[in-house]
Amino acid sequence: CGECVARQAALRRRKADEQRRVHDNDRNFVDDGQCWYLIDKAWLTDWLAFVEDDGEVLEGRWWTDWIEPPGQVSNARLLLADGKTPRQGLVKGRDYRGVNKQVWTLFQTTYGGGPAIVRRVLDIYEPPVDDVSVPPSPATPAP
Repeated sequence: CGECVARQAALRRRKADEQRRVHDNDRNFVDDGQCWYLIDKAWLTDWLAFVEDDGEVLEGRWWTDWIEPPGQVSNARLLLADGKTPRQGLVKGRDYRGVNKQVWTLFQTTYGGGPAIVRRVLDIYEPPVDDVSVPPSPATPAP
């Protein structure tokens, strides 16, 4: 139907825009004075599956059968119940990945969630850094 085609086109534009903005800002280093924002690798995997799903293999199916957006950023799997202390045995690359502030801000403003896990070094077991400039989480994630 016409509405389905329009929604598919809008979703394709959204995914391409997100992927481009992350690609343009993602780095394997942070500038002096900047910090790493650690994100659960499972959430990042879900996000990548969403933005990389171009629908080519899904031709003929309704747009709602496409991979859905990943939902709010969730770092809960990385932390104990206090929401601050890292769980034991986490491994960089397997359980979490670091992104810079620009990418974190993009994910936060688009999806919400958290909590922010901020470190000066790309290691979840290093001391946390308070970052009062982390944007507040929106009440609801983007559709």
